[in-house]
Amino acid sequence: MPLKEILVTLEPGAALERRMLHAADLALAHEAHLVGLSVVEPINLAGYFSPGFDAIDEIEARHRQAAEAAARKVGAEFNSMCARLGLSGEWRLGTGDTADLTVEHARYADLTITGQVNPETPPPGSAARLPERLALASGRPVLIVPYVGRYEPIGNRVLVSWNRTREATRAVNDALPLLQKAERVTVLSINPRRAIPRRIRRARTWRSIWPATASRWRAPTPSRRISPWVPRSCRARRTSAPISW
Repeated sequence: MPLKEILVTLEPGAALERRMLHAADLALAHEAHLVGLSVVEPINLAGYFSPGFDAIDEIEARHRQAAEAAARKVGAEFNSMCARLGLSGEWRLGTGDTADLTVEHARYADLTITGQVNPETPPPGSAARLPERLALASGRPVLIVPYVGRYEPIGNRVLVSWNRTREATRAVNDALPLLQKAERVTVLSINPRRAIPRRIRRARTWRSIWPATASRWRAPTPSRRISPWVPRSCRARRTSAPISW
């Protein structure tokens, strides 16, 4: 299924501009409509002050006004980027729980692009758990852009983590629009039971829809720990889009 609509989250942060550019690159490559979503999450101070404290409403109103002003500034930058690049795009502004509202919009998009949360400076409210909520609750493909490093362009070199499970199959099929345009696809299969050859032969049947470059396979020995291998393989292959589950 081609990518017709891409949603990018516009929560403030140091990596926002880079995330918008990645989303624009993918939208141009797939001739997709690009939607930018900003969410203003209200604060509730009632539990922090004594009943009857008159300043609560004023503080909450000022917060809302400041957050809306910041969101509209980001929206103007997003619209300007779309116009400059000749993209079909629209900016949306919502009010409510950031994670819940973003998940609702993501369910109607072919791909959602969001940013990894920086653990040293996490965003307030539910935005701190946004990547996890999108991946687990939206039911749609999610691309999480790291908050550090540069990955340009995304999708040229893809690493697929494959273990023949339902989750891996779903991840691969959701990623097919990216895989079909990739310059190189690497499949990483980690199998302590040494059944790698049969898995690889079956995985090679995907070549009918993948590019002819899907020809590299790696498997560690059973004595090695699994967790370091995926990031290590990403670095070794200079991967710009790891596909996992």
